[in-house]
Amino acid sequence: MTRSADPKYPSVRVALIGVLAAGIVGVVYDIVVNDSFDIFDSLSVAVAAFLGWAIAREIDPDHQTTALLALAGSAFLAIWLLPYLLLSAVALGALRLLVGTVGGGGPTRFDLAVMVLAAAYGGWYRDGWFLAVIVVVGILMSGGRENIAWALAAAAAGGAVALVRQPSAESLSDVVYAFFAFPLLLIAVVVLALPVSPTSTTDIKKQPIDPRRLRTGRILAGFAVVSALFASDVYGLTNLGPLTAAVVSAALAVPFTRPKNPIV
Repeated sequence: MTRSADPKYPSVRVALIGVLAAGIVGVVYDIVVNDSFDIFDSLSVAVAAFLGWAIAREIDPDHQTTALLALAGSAFLAIWLLPYLLLSAVALGALRLLVGTVGGGGPTRFDLAVMVLAAAYGGWYRDGWFLAVIVVVGILMSGGRENIAWALAAAAAGGAVALVRQPSAESLSDVVYAFFAFPLLLIAVVVLALPVSPTSTTDIKKQPIDPRRLRTGRILAGFAVVSALFASDVYGLTNLGPLTAAVVSAALAVPFTRPKNPIV
């Protein structure tokens, strides 16, 4: 389920430059503010920026500006507090499966097996349990009856792990931030639920992107961030920083990009 990021496209080159810049800013911030240097932190900021850009391409494939805004927002959040990178990668894979931006003949058995493991990993975290829901919905919407067994396996894996172990999540004693963040994110979810009419095509076979799958992906991405906020206050927003940045960026873009005749 990999997507191309061909440097021959100007938007991709700008994104790669942005990822590099995010890593450099992470280095400077560490040296100037923290009076230290950790190469892992700097690389993590760059990876988080890339994930924010990639996730935004899934939920708003028509507008490269949204992806670049998500890149910057994700880098900012990562500098404040590093996200769970693997959990953010699960969000990317789940949304890619659900929206179907890759196209072709649908997910292979290997892809589906990986997504079952991804659902289990999401269920491990209080911040990420909703990602297992996205995986299940994505599996169901990406194929016919043959995918039902895989969807049940993903639901069982995510649910079982969530019941067995969910590490206690950190919460901020000052919940004022969460008080303001929740209504804003709820507005973002409502905005992302508006009808869409994508003009982009899939990477393989260049088929039109299904507007219903895209709309579902946008809604569930928003709810994933809201559920993380409920689980861990503001830490939930930073733990899923790339997804948070992508959701907010896509919502901000809606008033300027809504089509005249959207497909419901």
